[in-house]
Order: sequence, then structure tokens, then C-alpha cells
Amino acid sequence: MDLTAKTLIEFMIGELGSLSLNKNNPEMEQWRSIVAESLKFRSVATANMIVKEVGVLDQEDDGLIAMAMSLEYGTGSKINSSANPWYNEFLGSEYYHESRQGNEMWTLPGEDVYDPLSNSWSESKATNRTTMDFMSQQGALYWTNIFGNSAIMAETYFNKGIDNAINSIDFSNYLIMS
Repeated sequence: MDLTAKTLIEFMIGELGSLSLNKNNPEMEQWRSIVAESLKFRSVATANMIVKEVGVLDQEDDGLIAMAMSLEYGTGSKINSSANPWYNEFLGSEYYHESRQGNEMWTLPGEDVYDPLSNSWSESKATNRTTMDFMSQQGALYWTNIFGNSAIMAETYFNKGIDNAINSIDFSNYLIMS
């Protein structure tokens, strides 16, 4: 099962790698690297259940989550807001500026802006209000594709993993003959 989880993470990194980045926004390349390096899996074993969580990110790191969500669903005018189940939550959060007027991204002179790389807020250094179309980026849907469109592939790998686990057990050690 660990091998299967590692394979799925490789698929996710492959989806991220195939994302055509906006050349006018070089920061997205750094975001992609950070998110790809952060993808992990963990196993949870309880009495009668084994749980695999794949593509786990540190939920306490708001900057990492912001970068991951931006790469998954896109940013600015290219955001896929209908696929993003958290989009309405974003609109009501401190990260969305009412002055944006929809999905367009603007410079915000004199306002606090959030930087995911440093996971901090600071005052904008912009001197006037202009659109930042260069920040618009399509998403990769790397989670959605692996657990949505690629579900058949994922299921095949999990089924092979389960079959291999069952085949590796010598059941004769557990049979009682009388």
C-alpha cells in the first residue's frame, strides 16, 4: 500500500509538472516546486482498518495551502471557481480583497497583502491601482485528476496492492486442523 501511495504522489507531481505556467509570473514555478516537495502520504492502522491518506499537506501552513490551492484551481481571471469547493469560503476570508471586483487581481496601494511564500502580511508597495493580469494562472487540477479522472488508475494500483498483501500471507499459519 505504501508503494501505491508513493505511485499516486508521483502521478500528482506529474500532473503539476505538466501545468503550463504563466511565464510572466515566475513565482508560480517556485510555488510548484514547494507544493510538489510537500506532497506526502501517511498510514493510519487501527483494529480492523488501514487508512491511506495521499497528497497530505501540512494544514497548519496557510502559505503552503494557498500555493497548493492556487496551483490546483488557478488564480485571477483564469481561476476555475466552479470546480473549487472552497471558493465561496475564500470570498468571505481575509485573503480576498473586496476591491478586486470579481476574479481580477489588482495592485492594492496602502493595503495589507498576503504573501504565501513568507506566510505573512505586509503593506503593499504599489503606488497606484492597476490590474495584475500577469498573476492569472490556470490550475492543474492535480488532486482532482488523480482522485477524479484518474480514479480507475488509482483503483487499479490499490487493488494490486491489496492482492499483493493478501498473496504474501501464509494462511496455513493461521489454520487450525483437527
